[in-house]
Amino acid sequence: MIRINPLYNSFHSLPCHDEVYILKKRLEISDLLARFEHFKLIPDGFGKFYYNNHMFTLASEISAKLNKKSLPETLREKVFKPAKMNETIMWEEVEDKSNLNMFTAAVLDIDPLSDSRIPDKFSALPISVNDDLFTVGSGCGGVLSHSVDMARYMQFLMSRAAGSLIKEKEFSEFVKPHINSQNPEKVNHYGLGIEVTEYEGNLSWDHDGQVFGYLAKMQILPEKELGVFVATNGYAHGPLMSITNVILDTLLEIPFEKKKNHPEYYAEEYKEEWKGKLRKFDEIVENKTMHQMDLSKYVGEFYNAGYGTFTLAFDAISKKIEGKLLDTTFFDFNHFDKEEFKCKSIYPNVNWAATTYYDKKSCWFDVENEEIVSVRLELEPGLKEGIIFLRFTGTSLKQKNKALCLDLIKKAKSSNAAMIFFPEVSDFFAENAQQASEYSELLSGDFVTSIKDGAKLNKIFVSIGIHEKFENKFYNSHIVINDKGDLISKYRKLHLFDVDIENGPKLLESDSTIKGNSIASPVETAVGRVGLGICYDLRFPEFSTLQRKKGAELLTFPSAFTVKTGISHWFPLLQARAIENQCYVVASAQIGKHNANRESFGHACVIDPWGSIIAQCPNVTYPCIALAEINLGYLKKIRLEMPVFEHRRMDIYSLTENL
Repeated sequence: MIRINPLYNSFHSLPCHDEVYILKKRLEISDLLARFEHFKLIPDGFGKFYYNNHMFTLASEISAKLNKKSLPETLREKVFKPAKMNETIMWEEVEDKSNLNMFTAAVLDIDPLSDSRIPDKFSALPISVNDDLFTVGSGCGGVLSHSVDMARYMQFLMSRAAGSLIKEKEFSEFVKPHINSQNPEKVNHYGLGIEVTEYEGNLSWDHDGQVFGYLAKMQILPEKELGVFVATNGYAHGPLMSITNVILDTLLEIPFEKKKNHPEYYAEEYKEEWKGKLRKFDEIVENKTMHQMDLSKYVGEFYNAGYGTFTLAFDAISKKIEGKLLDTTFFDFNHFDKEEFKCKSIYPNVNWAATTYYDKKSCWFDVENEEIVSVRLELEPGLKEGIIFLRFTGTSLKQKNKALCLDLIKKAKSSNAAMIFFPEVSDFFAENAQQASEYSELLSGDFVTSIKDGAKLNKIFVSIGIHEKFENKFYNSHIVINDKGDLISKYRKLHLFDVDIENGPKLLESDSTIKGNSIASPVETAVGRVGLGICYDLRFPEFSTLQRKKGAELLTFPSAFTVKTGISHWFPLLQARAIENQCYVVASAQIGKHNANRESFGHACVIDPWGSIIAQCPNVTYPCIALAEINLGYLKKIRLEMPVFEHRRMDIYSLTENL
């Protein structure tokens, strides 16, 4: 079961601006889904949208689990001009103005209501288009907080919840007294009769906070659970700030009637009271400074957040790491101190100004080694008999990669997968031949031994690519370990990648790698008979055909395809091998930038015997895992209906293995 672990950050209302507290409470997503469903807070067409606001990040995770949907392809096709991945475009470039309502609906995860519209001033905001991942930045860290649209959406959800328990009139009468009257611009929230004041581009400081607090008091969103699942970036803008304050109100039991229209109020009159409440809070929170946190064993992800370190801490606590982080104000005014976090000032910089338009994804600060590690895990509900395949960005840090692999094995088992397939050279990705030779190990070495232990502990089959040491060089090897922890098959790569492509890679794998000299017989596993190959072997059809002749039902090619070759050849080659041999093809893949000289294409996938892609990691630049079901009954049906191997003219030609 996935647990949502929010970070409470950026408490501008606190008297001291040097601490952020992390609450060690857990709320199971099933509970949250049940509550959202009860109040009909999950409208049709919910999309997947990672957003610089943890409340909406949470909403997107819920929607992904509920509907398994992502932003529709039509969003890019109909609204945006064609854009390359990671390219930043502006709202002024929207081609078809008639589709703005659709975009608003998709971005805010709401039904495309007739009066859903984008304010004029919203037109200057940048959009980072990263395939199905969209990031909206307002230029000040508080994403969308300059527009009433975010507040409208919050109002919309909360009002729908409230509507089932209280009368609209009663609700409106509660809200109106708290509206700031300065330069009023009245906005009707989806016809609910609720008026909201906007001034200087922001919602009135306290309005939506009062709504949330009121709903909590009505036990529509119980106080404790409100504090658990609502989390924001909390930059000093009305919608974000007041929600943060209400979270604090409910968690720290600040008297509701004492709340006033501006968060700075807390810093004065209730300074001592806050200190007492925070001491109480400390009783359930164990804090460590960031540089004391051992992150070397953990991985995480930025959801394109304006404040990278906040999402770092958000993910850290989800990995059960406890920590303390400096407040937003520390970063807002360029006071970033590299020594505080013991890490390099790396892109993205911790400074908000450098991260607002950040369109890279998946960075994790490794404080100890001053490195960046990338990974993203996407787990769908498990299958009783299935496989899990993945892609990740290998680094030269062997212990980190080993910890990652063991963690993924554990996650695969928790998803009820029968076998997990890792990419090529999952033990490490060397920066040069000398490092590869130095880091490679025997099959009796620590890395393989640890993977064997992980397979045995989790009772799962493992396919993984490694460097197998031999004298001062190594083999590029592919091994299979059974659910008892036994190494049951080994294959050494036959075809080495020695190429010099114009405007592309120049690689000489043979400089450091020894050629294999045999094809391994397909090995019996929990998901069928698996034929072993590696990456470049994919280009040689005879190799796969011999595997099929030997009884293979699955062909697997752990890979690290270059971007140049992958764009044109990856899917055609995989589908060709699946179709011509009527086998499942499992292609785990390295993804992204490994070092200054090497980047991999990714696009890990599983293809069925008909040639259809039945599972695929999202088309993004960060790592992920996915599940696929292997149906051997379907495979037999395909082979029976179209017996291509029986139709081969062996009287005219033949294919043999030279031993």
